[in-house]
Formats: sequence, structure tokens, C-alpha cells
Amino acid sequence: MRIAYITPEAVPFSETGSIGDVAGHLPRYLSRRDLEVTVITPLYKEIDPGHHGLAHRLDKLEVDVGGQLETVAVLEGKMAGGQTNALFMDHPGTFHRDQYYGDFEDNHRRFYLFAAAALQLIEKYKLDPQVIHLNSWSSALFAPLLRQNADEKLAQTPLLFSLFSADREQKISQAQAGELNLDLSDLGDEPSYISLAAHHAQTVATLSPRYADKLKAAAEFGDNVIGIVGGVNPE
Repeated sequence: MRIAYITPEAVPFSETGSIGDVAGHLPRYLSRRDLEVTVITPLYKEIDPGHHGLAHRLDKLEVDVGGQLETVAVLEGKMAGGQTNALFMDHPGTFHRDQYYGDFEDNHRRFYLFAAAALQLIEKYKLDPQVIHLNSWSSALFAPLLRQNADEKLAQTPLLFSLFSADREQKISQAQAGELNLDLSDLGDEPSYISLAAHHAQTVATLSPRYADKLKAAAEFGDNVIGIVGGVNPE
């Protein structure tokens, strides 16, 4: 099985906590089980390409962010252990900041670029994933982009969304969505990022069965929420 794993951070390259920790270990575990996993993640300013053996691709991405064309460089390498492929998106204006997330006014544009560049990578390098795994709220804009902008086959790819407890605090307004030419009209005036992903995902996974039960009662979630202790289900 081919899996595209889209994450805002992944050890040993970047980490703020459990998001990066899970992303650094789960793809490696899956690779050891003979699954073909490609990790797609930003290149932050503290990541040293030479130290991690990352190589620049000659071709670059051109990403339209609300009518403004942005050039994104691409690097490739391996996750720890050497079995799992990793692709990095380098856009200093978006990713070379003092915080990965932060309370920046242009976060909607930053994470749209992240999502749109990830989609281009999947298409450009013909990854042909059978499952796409979105890790945390900042990857959530990928879900409506996939369904609205990808070709018919890719747009039908099953989505798994991993949700962390703090993710529910992040929202996007309809004005911001309109700025990005995203149609989110069926999700209310100011939907949360996670509701975008949950709306399109076949499965939503979180790191606690108890928290999963709590989410099932929320309006934006259904019975497709599962709780997995420690982020890995051996089954």
C-alpha cells in the first residue's frame, strides 16, 4: 500500500511535541511492515539540509495563493532508519519564522500554501497514494483542496486525519476562505480547521479512546472517530 503522510513537523527534523513525535515514528513503523510511505513536511529554518543529507530537486513548485504565485523549492531525503522517503517544502516567507504555528495574521495563507504544495508534490512526482494521512490541524486545508482541485482519481483517495486535543482552537473565516478561492460555504461562518478535515475524511484518529468518545458527540464529527492509545494500533 502507498501512503502519503502530510505533517507540519516530524522528528528528527522538527518537533514541538506529540505531533512531531508521532510523525517521526509512525511512518517508520509502517515502512517496516512493507508499506510504501512518503512523508511530506515543511523545511523550517533550523533544519540543516547538509546535516540531514537532504538533496535539492532541480524542479520547483509554483503555488497560487489567493492570486499570488509563490515559488516553493523541494528537497528530498530519508526519515531516521533510512527506509521511509521524505519530501520537504522550502518557502522562507512561510516556514522560516520563530514559531511553526504562532498567532500570525496570515496563517490561513501559510497553511494553504503548505496544503497546495503538498498536493502538487503528490501529482508532480506521481506518488499515486492509496491512502493520504493528514497529521494535525495545520494540514487540514489539504482535504477540501484534494476534493475540489485534484483530478478525479486522486480526489477520491481515502483520507485519514489525526487529531490532537489543541487542534479544535484553530479556525478559518469565510472571508479568508474566499481570499484563497476555497468553497467552505457548507461548513458555517467560521469553521474550525479540523472540521474541514473531518468533513472529508473517512476516518478521524485521536490519541485517546476517551477523547474519541467525546468528539463523537460534537456536531462536526460522526462515528468515524477512533481513539488509539499512543498513536499506533497494532491491528
